[in-house]
Amino acid sequence: MKRDEETLDPRESRRKTASAGNDVVVLEVLFHPDLSRIGDRAVLGTAIDPALACALSIGRDQPLFADATGSASGLADPCVSRHQLLLRWVPALASFAIEAPASARRVVRAFSPLGEDLGTAPLDAPTGAWLTIGDRIALRLSVEPAGLGHLATGIVGSSRALADLRESCAAFARLDQAVLVSGPVGAGKERAARAIHLLGSRAAAPFVALNCAAVTEGLAESELFGHVRGAFSGASASRTGIFEAAQGGTVLLDEVGELGLPVQAKLLRVLQEKAVRPVGAAHERPVDVRVIAATHRDLASDVAAGRFRADLLSRLSALRLSVPPLAEHREDIPLLFTRALEQVAERTPDARLSALFRHATDDAPPLPMALYLELLRRDYPHNVRELEALAARVAAAVLRGEAPDTSVLAACDAGSSQPAADGERPNVDRMVKALAEHGHSLRRVAQSFGVSHSTVDRWMRELGLPRACDLDAATIEQALAASEGAVAAAARALSVSERGLVLRMRELGLTPQICDSIDTRRTSSRCPDKPARE
Repeated sequence: MKRDEETLDPRESRRKTASAGNDVVVLEVLFHPDLSRIGDRAVLGTAIDPALACALSIGRDQPLFADATGSASGLADPCVSRHQLLLRWVPALASFAIEAPASARRVVRAFSPLGEDLGTAPLDAPTGAWLTIGDRIALRLSVEPAGLGHLATGIVGSSRALADLRESCAAFARLDQAVLVSGPVGAGKERAARAIHLLGSRAAAPFVALNCAAVTEGLAESELFGHVRGAFSGASASRTGIFEAAQGGTVLLDEVGELGLPVQAKLLRVLQEKAVRPVGAAHERPVDVRVIAATHRDLASDVAAGRFRADLLSRLSALRLSVPPLAEHREDIPLLFTRALEQVAERTPDARLSALFRHATDDAPPLPMALYLELLRRDYPHNVRELEALAARVAAAVLRGEAPDTSVLAACDAGSSQPAADGERPNVDRMVKALAEHGHSLRRVAQSFGVSHSTVDRWMRELGLPRACDLDAATIEQALAASEGAVAAAARALSVSERGLVLRMRELGLTPQICDSIDTRRTSSRCPDKPARE
């Protein structure tokens, strides 16, 4: 294997030098009435420290849990006893012995790393187990290598999987070569690409991302390389492509596997010559960018099938980075969910959301601990993106005045499509059901299956299902006549999305003037109405 095609793994050196003597015993907060404390960690000592073989008191004031800034304090929950439980690490059994003093105010219960109830103290619990203190506090018991990286990369989580990812990003940031980031849909591939950019020498220059799956083949060349005025019909002004827009910085080609073969050939030339020629331009223009590509596809299989160029794959994969699915770092779920909820609250100025983030008092927690425990037990076929969607739904429940408990998660389950396994095409019945559930929005159907928009479009074509782009003028006019001009009703009759129908009408020159105000990035019930949010 050539050196520029190797998958560099900076973790290997650390793994070779790691030993049991470097491991530390850690308590991590999985739930706290003060939601901002979730993710705080207390390092109790090394795994071979004789002091940990003796019972260590865990309670309101001790030990000290540090946040991401290094600021440390006790659990500081007035409803937790000062001596709530006694914890002892047993190296020979690789487990924790847990006891509850008679003076403890709250019941101490343990759960396995998969959420199985192990019973109440006294008991033994394995590494990775969760401890709950009444309905107030949940802690995770772990033994991990000392000094796991926590670089300020924007990659949130204290698991070993994400520590390895941050370390890889830091190593690749020092090398100005192309990187191919792979991983399942929704795992955070763009976040990893941004981390590489921010840790590298190009951090002060632009980071420009393009979702290749969201761009039609006809527009891909213009989006990538730009065009000059008059290059094609409708090109009334020149446009800068992402390569020139990112001059000196980084370009992210997200879902690069969705690009068509003609565009792949032109992209290969840009990577070879370090110059772009905008559509319609007479001369090439030099560009200085670092290219990061991301994909959830097996590009090697696509090469074998003739869908992706082998020479382009070689150029894009000088360095390879794999982003783990959420299933491989489940311990990060409470922190990731809380950060997502916090971001929703920051974008939505409402006192009811702000009230979720308050200091612990003897009042009930703002969210029930049962919600967080259920989050830890769930499967996430769409990874972090799905967890972020759940945070938005919990916030919506709060704003509606509903109880933000596990019923919110149950409602999400009831209204979701079962994802396709590894991007496998569903059968006709399952596809029709998914389209109906999501109002024939290909974007939402794609999210429900964990695939790209273009993949759903290809499935529909292969299954012979109607697509808006296939409709002819006579069919549309007939449907509009039957619905008395109601675009939404016509779209339902044609089994397409309203947005797709309006776009197709405009392409055919059929759009009534009254519908010109419809923003095709939204949907609406009738032409005269204002656009409504999806």
